[in-house]
This record gives sequence, structure tokens and C-alpha cells, in this order.
Amino acid sequence: MTPTGAAPILQARIQGKRPADLLIVSMVGRLNEVNPVILADGNDWRFVEGLQICVFTKRGKPFRELCKQIAYNGPQALWLWDVENREGATVRLLLDPEKIDKKRFTIDDYVLDIEPWGRIANRDFEDV
Repeated sequence: MTPTGAAPILQARIQGKRPADLLIVSMVGRLNEVNPVILADGNDWRFVEGLQICVFTKRGKPFRELCKQIAYNGPQALWLWDVENREGATVRLLLDPEKIDKKRFTIDDYVLDIEPWGRIANRDFEDV
């Protein structure tokens, strides 16, 4: 299922276009942001390929599986933003070293690498 808010982006991608702005994937409900906001209520994230994505979440939300699904679909960049603590992180998908000898990989062969931002990066993100 395509997530709520993704239909216009998906249609643009079909026409060979792409959003110029960072896409926000919200695990905290609807947001009033200038950037396009997509709710984390779907499971088809193929449209994120080559795009910059930031997942807005908060403590207690199961963000890891969502980030893994998004990262597996090849965004240009993936970040995580804790809306309550005002802290961010860079998210990367890495191949599990124990699976390196396989000939074909699936999403289960990857692990997330989450690198917290420092104080300055957090402040800079808030100022945008």
C-alpha cells in the first residue's frame, strides 16, 4: 500500500520528475511543514529511490523497521529526527557481514547503522 501523502510524488516519479525538497516521513501524525509530508502508514517505499528522506519520530515509536524498509529502496540520504528531543541521526543500511557470501541478498541480510548527530548538526537542522 502506498503511504498517505505519497500519491503526488509517485505520479511525479512516473513522469520522470522528482521533488526538489527533502521528504518527511512522519511517524508522529500529520505535520504542518513546507516540505512534503508522507505518513508512515504504508509499506511500498519504492518511490524514495534517489530522494532525501527524513523520518520524524519520537521515543517509543518502532522506527527501525520503517527505516530499514525505506533504506532498502535506495534513497539518496536517510535521516531520523526525534521531534521531542530535537535530535537527529544519519541512517545507513549495511550488509550483515555474516551474509557476505550469499549470491542474492534480501532485506533480511542488512542491518541498520544509526549515527547520532552532534549538537551543531541538530541545531542546524532545526534552523532549516
